Amino acid sequence: MAEGRQREAWYHTALLAALHAESNRDPKQRRQPFTEADFHPHGAQAYSRQEQAVAPPTASDREMLRQTFPGKVK
Repeated sequence: MAEGRQREAWYHTALLAALHAESNRDPKQRRQPFTEADFHPHGAQAYSRQEQAVAPPTASDREMLRQTFPGKVK
């Protein structure tokens, strides 16, 4: 439990460090943006997030969007 709490605290710190580094990044010198994995001391796999697959909108989704935002959705 203590290890999980420590990883969570480091994840928070690494995220703030990545945000700070990204705001000062020179795109000519470093093309790739900084991520929290770059600053996490337990490694990139220590706190990996699983990406969720996003399904394309269905016909009912588009109809709901048309009603919510009239004139904005094709």
